[in-house]
Amino acid sequence: MDSKYMFDSFWVENYRRLKAITEDPSTRPAMIIGNIFVDAVKDMHVQFDVLDTMVWPTMPLLMLPCSYFPGQPGFELEGTLAFEIVSMWLHVKNELVILKSLLVILKFFTWTKDQRRIAGIKYRLPSPNKPDYLVLVNSIFGLEIPRDLSPLCALVGPLLAN
Repeated sequence: MDSKYMFDSFWVENYRRLKAITEDPSTRPAMIIGNIFVDAVKDMHVQFDVLDTMVWPTMPLLMLPCSYFPGQPGFELEGTLAFEIVSMWLHVKNELVILKSLLVILKFFTWTKDQRRIAGIKYRLPSPNKPDYLVLVNSIFGLEIPRDLSPLCALVGPLLAN
């Protein structure tokens, strides 16, 4: 969580600068491209109806849900939910991770809410199951869990340096 706090600590400054650029008609962009660490881009989409594009290094978390976790026979990691034979204990253990992390998650959400309050934001960002903005996924197709991709989500990876 230390790295998440570090990245999100720049949100107030990112928000103020993007808002200043977007409010000015002479500098207002037609579209903003940001990565998953720049939530201020989503705020510009909500406040000013500016098209936004988010670049993700993996399939977006809590977005594009799938009701199953398929595995390629012979390639699953033993003990994961994609494994062909998963015990009931592993299913329960997987759900307990959320309960064990609940205090850390709640502390982070409170901190994020305080950051947004400092900047004068009183609304919460929508968290749709399907995005209402363009999502570019820089991933290696076939290594991710297959998902029902919406028309606004495109696999563009892997983008590798030469």
